[in-house]
Amino acid sequence: MSVLELLGVSVVLVLVALLFCIVVFVLRVEAVSRVPEKISAICAFLTLLVAVSAAWVAWSQLQESKDSSRNQLQESKNSSAKVIYKEYISLAIDNPEFSAQSCFGGEKELKKMMKNEVIYEKYENYVAFLLFSAEQISMLTNYDTKWEQVLLAQLTYHALYLQSPDFQKVMMGFYSEYLQYLIRVSITNFSAYKCGP
Repeated sequence: MSVLELLGVSVVLVLVALLFCIVVFVLRVEAVSRVPEKISAICAFLTLLVAVSAAWVAWSQLQESKDSSRNQLQESKNSSAKVIYKEYISLAIDNPEFSAQSCFGGEKELKKMMKNEVIYEKYENYVAFLLFSAEQISMLTNYDTKWEQVLLAQLTYHALYLQSPDFQKVMMGFYSEYLQYLIRVSITNFSAYKCGP
């Protein structure tokens, strides 16, 4: 039974109880001795029933409202995660030389990049943006396993940098334990499969 149906039933019960109480009141006024005490007891019982019904309807509406709010909040968080990921993908499209460095550039290209401070700093910032995005997405989606697989795939593209002493000694500690876990898994995945299963 929906909340609206329950509300309708409660309104009908209130009206019936009110009508019954009015009839009892009128009968009492006309002849107090004619109204049996049982009718008064029935009136009290109906009043109690209406009060309990109204409380139950209010509680049901509150629960439904909480569920609706919770669902809207989660949808909003999922939308935010998608926007963050879309921003990262846009950055990857704009910087194809960085987007899958470990897979297509390899160690040779990473070492070459390290020699050019400007390009290497751009690459470090690119990976930092990916890591920041991964951390935000993880928190927003309550560490959803589907998103985890997407993030692991993206991190694996940068496993060579993520396992480098530059990153491990200096940067790794800045990230959450969960993201550090994803980084370790992506390095293991890269070592085992390179960039594909």
